[in-house]
Amino acid sequence: MNKFLLVLLVCTHGWAGSYGYHPSTTLFLGAGFEPLHPDRAFQSCIAFDGKTNVDGPGAINTSYSLSLVKSRKDLYNALSLSADLSAHALFWGAGASTDYFHEHQFQSDSMTWMVLGRSDYGRFVMNNVRLTPAAQNLIDTGKAAQFAQMCGREYVQQERRGVLIAAIFSLENVSEEQRSHLESQFNASYGGGFFSIEAKAKYASFYRTASNVSHITMSIYAVGGEGITKFSDLVVHPDDLGEIQEQVRRYMASLSATQAAPLEYLSGSMTAFGYTGDVNTESHKRERVLAELFYRYSDAYSIYKRLEEILKHQTGDYQRLYNLYGTYLTTLLDAADKCYDNTKDCVLPTQEMERVVWPVDAISECERLRLKAYERHLIDEQELAHLRSSHMAPILRENTNTIAADVMCEVYDLGA
Repeated sequence: MNKFLLVLLVCTHGWAGSYGYHPSTTLFLGAGFEPLHPDRAFQSCIAFDGKTNVDGPGAINTSYSLSLVKSRKDLYNALSLSADLSAHALFWGAGASTDYFHEHQFQSDSMTWMVLGRSDYGRFVMNNVRLTPAAQNLIDTGKAAQFAQMCGREYVQQERRGVLIAAIFSLENVSEEQRSHLESQFNASYGGGFFSIEAKAKYASFYRTASNVSHITMSIYAVGGEGITKFSDLVVHPDDLGEIQEQVRRYMASLSATQAAPLEYLSGSMTAFGYTGDVNTESHKRERVLAELFYRYSDAYSIYKRLEEILKHQTGDYQRLYNLYGTYLTTLLDAADKCYDNTKDCVLPTQEMERVVWPVDAISECERLRLKAYERHLIDEQELAHLRSSHMAPILRENTNTIAADVMCEVYDLGA
């Protein structure tokens, strides 16, 4: 799906702020808008004679990173995606809100990491900015309310263009012990520098260990060109950090400033053109609350749907938790509707939700010993596969970190 993303950042002033893309965006350079309802479209009231890149031609900065992603909020922040405008689309959008990252969950038995590349093509501003004749007439005749209704109280005075591509990986159904070990191994994989040979070797080792623990889900998203695009075959070998880096670099190099997407807008107040009506002073509080409601609702809905799947096979306490999270989703929707109707009623629910203990697939003692030896590099993938097919496990000498012997799982009552 090729759609633009809009990112709305917290305003530092009551009457101006920084914005980006979202599928429901109505923004463009020179567009007017209402800060309390940034998803509404207004008549174009700004005229100008072309635009200029104030930072010069070409990419002014290109960066790469490899990082763990601990929460949905971390993911949105890393990708500069707007939670508050996502809230507008989720709670009050005309159609269904697109969940670009539904494959990646942030729950107690999951782990997510990301390779991110980003190029900044600088800021573009308008030349010879002025009101259209119709808008200027409303200002000249003192019709401030009509002006705000037609043009909005703010306008986009500047845009920053860029290209972004992210490869996102997730593991699910892992134990707390496994996740702790994997996170430690992952952290060691980028300690030597993003492009170093050491980092690539350590990442490959980490990926092999992770893939033996659980199935890895990978998705690749790019913002640039025609908007946001999901690739299915950009990376052939996901365990090869060098290949991932090279494909990320090639994609970003294939796009120029004109093909890049506007990742950020800077707004200004219509008071610059003589508007004398009310100005925005409360949107920052409202958008902060909406952003948090979006995160809470998205996480709770993910848990709710997973519980629904579990209930097809087992009940027990999961039925109670399913009902509890269903009620909580309704509470969050009610809070969002109150926030929409009146900024003063933008209040987050105080309810703290009970943590769900997920049914992690049981790991036998035999398999635990195999994985322990594999994680310590005492056996390789071929030897791990052989031990599994032979229903055998390595017995370790803890004091020397060596294998004492391979034993039959059934004989030593270790389970297969």
